[in-house]
Amino acid sequence: MASFGAPQVLQFSSPVSFLTYILRHHTHPSTLIVCASEDIYLQALLASLRLDTSSSPTAFEDGASQSTNTLLLHPTLHLMAVSRSVSIVFAPTMFHLRACLATYTPPLSPPSGLVAYNKPGINAPILAILNLVTIHRHTSEYSAQGLSRSFALAIEAAARNGLQLLLSECKLDSANVEKDLDDMEDERTPWSDEVPVLKTSIRFGHEDRAWAGRTVEIRKLASSWFTFNAVNDLE
Repeated sequence: MASFGAPQVLQFSSPVSFLTYILRHHTHPSTLIVCASEDIYLQALLASLRLDTSSSPTAFEDGASQSTNTLLLHPTLHLMAVSRSVSIVFAPTMFHLRACLATYTPPLSPPSGLVAYNKPGINAPILAILNLVTIHRHTSEYSAQGLSRSFALAIEAAARNGLQLLLSECKLDSANVEKDLDDMEDERTPWSDEVPVLKTSIRFGHEDRAWAGRTVEIRKLASSWFTFNAVNDLE
């Protein structure tokens, strides 16, 4: 498990892997902010689970060899208990995300039967954000200036409430989810994109063309705020 403390960027192959990691390593109060609509997110989760079970038809025969995804298909008492202590918020636009972060306050008391965080170094209360970078892509804030503002809001929200901040970027596509999830092994991620330093910059030609003026890689920009960790999906 990645060490807690500094804000983290965790790299997973699918959104369901990120969700499973949160369920395994969080404690109350924890929140997952999904930068997409509820419908798109649920479609991505279902597609990922279908792909995983179809590629591992014997996953249920040996509990020790189950993948991260198939673990979610077992409604164990532990899974049902821990899932009640994670709140999920949907932010379908960048403006929804920023408003959520600016006003975010976690639940004050745990659900009935749950014990609040009191074991440092084992699990931690988490503020997790899925696709913070992607939600900026088709806005005027898709720049070093705009992303830095959102990074700062996320870090401030986590620090203000004493939470471990985790970010991850995974493909979500309501039009053709299963095809996109099949292509997740592509090494190119939103973190490798180049963005202009200022949000007033313009792009020459279509989306795959170069920006006018100075640019910076998003990963390099985020490295000033976050530690990047490649986490095994089964960890």
